[in-house]
Amino acid sequence: MLSKMPGQVAIQDAVVFGQGGGRDLKADIFTPPNERTDRPAILLVHGGGWLQGDRSQLRGYGIQFARYGFVCVASEYRLSGEAKWPAQIHDVKAALRYMRANANQLGIDATRSVYQATPQVRTSH
Repeated sequence: MLSKMPGQVAIQDAVVFGQGGGRDLKADIFTPPNERTDRPAILLVHGGGWLQGDRSQLRGYGIQFARYGFVCVASEYRLSGEAKWPAQIHDVKAALRYMRANANQLGIDATRSVYQATPQVRTSH
């Protein structure tokens, strides 16, 4: 679902970016109000040490970064109770591949994309 008011951040909820363990992997995408096609992008990955949490924790980050001109993709990953390591990092890589493959559609410059883990992450990869 896309929600956007004029001059505001556009939010696409529950966009399927891949498959993992027989289920859809989803992300929320936050797009700046401008219509540029060369925007930098940030992949936001929630904290919780691969054990807990979900992409909804990142909503405030996504909105704030989008206000500053970044396209933000807040992705989920299978938690360690659902899938054994290294499934989690494979899910994160799938989100990165989605961003690169859809750079034109998302209006991003794939050469200016970064990975951002939230402060709650115990280990950064």
